[in-house]
Amino acid sequence: MAILFCQFCKKPELKLEIFLIFVLIMNQNGVISERLNGILSILIPPICLIRSCYHKRWKGLPLCRSCLRKLHPIQKDVCHHCGVPECNDSHEFWEFSFDRVRSLFLLDPVLSGVIHGFKYNGLKRNARFLSAFARYQYGLKNYIEEYDSLVPVPLHPLKQRERGFNQATLIARSLSSFSGVRCDKTSLNRRKYTKTQTRLSGTERVENINSAFVLNRKTTIQGKKLLLVDDVFTTGATSEECAKTLLTGGASSVGVITLARTGLNTDVDDYGLELELAGSFLT
Repeated sequence: MAILFCQFCKKPELKLEIFLIFVLIMNQNGVISERLNGILSILIPPICLIRSCYHKRWKGLPLCRSCLRKLHPIQKDVCHHCGVPECNDSHEFWEFSFDRVRSLFLLDPVLSGVIHGFKYNGLKRNARFLSAFARYQYGLKNYIEEYDSLVPVPLHPLKQRERGFNQATLIARSLSSFSGVRCDKTSLNRRKYTKTQTRLSGTERVENINSAFVLNRKTTIQGKKLLLVDDVFTTGATSEECAKTLLTGGASSVGVITLARTGLNTDVDDYGLELELAGSFLT
């Protein structure tokens, strides 16, 4: 459409402006490939992807230096079980089938925007950017190396076709590349097409995800220690259903690692609304 309009435009400088505006709109909707986006970044200095922030991105990252400082990476002194800093719960009655959970960040509006970018706008580089923080977080590499394989939480084939990729697989591959622990994306499959969890209550999440996963009969996980990989940990309903499936199939233990997690006092409905509206944080 832009090219057609440019053919009828007599001013060369206006043609270029129209074309660049068209490219920016397409890039916002995830249509422009990452390779072409790299070329365009030379012509158009890239700005921070957070709306209302017009600073230049810092050193090729998707955020500017100011927004980067607003992220809340989870450092050392976290709970052995839930992975939350300064947790006072002994977890004597641990309610999950998986043993432990660790996350790279506490969820906040800026991080929600970055996650929304790669889940719904196709900005896969955002997943690699966030996963890279694992290299610098205290004890996280040792935590990952305790397991035999990284198992990304699978998407239903139809949903993966719609999205074009599985965000959990992108994260698992990044973690695998620096830890040396293999990424196993074939052992666990999703057989039930579930609606998104973001606007569901805790009880509704459990019902929605019930019996959603199944083991691949062609693979064996007997006696293996497996680490589930996902983008966000909220109530733990999805991780719990995956863990039960893997343990029933013979895994000796299951742990969880995610990019982000909500705080212990975060209301699930508030989180769902936050992630649903996270697109408003993107330019």
